[in-house]
Amino acid sequence: MARYSNSLRAALAAGSMLAGAASALAQQQAAAPFRVGMVVASGDVPAVEGLSDIRAAFSRTLGTPVEVVAARDYEALVAAHIAGRVDYAIYSSQAYAAAMIRCECVVPLAFPVAQDGSVGVRSVLIAKPGATPRTIALGAGDSLTGRMAPLALWPDAAEAEKAGRLVFTQSAEDAEAMFLEGTVDGFFGWVPAASDAVEETFGGTPARLDAAGVDAAQYDIVWQSDILRHGPHAVRDDVDPAMREKLVRMLTGHAAGSNGFQATIDRQYGGGFAAASKTDYQPVLDALSLLKAQ
Repeated sequence: MARYSNSLRAALAAGSMLAGAASALAQQQAAAPFRVGMVVASGDVPAVEGLSDIRAAFSRTLGTPVEVVAARDYEALVAAHIAGRVDYAIYSSQAYAAAMIRCECVVPLAFPVAQDGSVGVRSVLIAKPGATPRTIALGAGDSLTGRMAPLALWPDAAEAEKAGRLVFTQSAEDAEAMFLEGTVDGFFGWVPAASDAVEETFGGTPARLDAAGVDAAQYDIVWQSDILRHGPHAVRDDVDPAMREKLVRMLTGHAAGSNGFQATIDRQYGGGFAAASKTDYQPVLDALSLLKAQ
């Protein structure tokens, strides 16, 4: 009986040790930091403006430690996110589409809204009024609105390129200058886009033309793309849905400019955030996919 009791005590002790080890492992996993990735020009995390506000807001929302990871560029950020080295990434629209092409494991949470209420931009073809443009200038090769979206989404792009009607320039400024000089009949620019249901706000290329003394009667917008939304904040699809909901509420629940976190995380746009879905980025995804297939 004593021998049996000793064995029982040993088994209980072993079970207790295993339970303790499991508890310690669970605590260690629970304490694993939530990693927020963003592009930082210097590649140096301490250089991130408002770093303490960012960490505090995410940590308060999720109840976990937070680590901010700096990427030198969007290519590095996409690679880190897909590989699972970061849980959350702050993308440009093109970078998010590039990530989606490589892996459908990235889920958009919210996108920034500009102070004028715009949620993105549209690529537009601006031309002399009353006639189909014979020659059209495009912007830089990496310009979404000035070249990428037009070549992929403008219905007449393939025919115009085959006929030699397209003039490829180095920048939006060069394309605009050629139009103003009369060297070309049209060029691709952009306008802010409020939403599908709301009238567009004034700005973008029309505002530049206005500043250059060009009256709106001197040109027509003969084509415009679907909305190309501002780049989203996104997570990997293995982030718990409950955590995703908390993050969306964190982003969309702050009034624009109301605190240090909002001013830091949204400094480029300044109008707060709106909830996002993958379908919001289909036009950008289509543009990149079509160009890669060519």
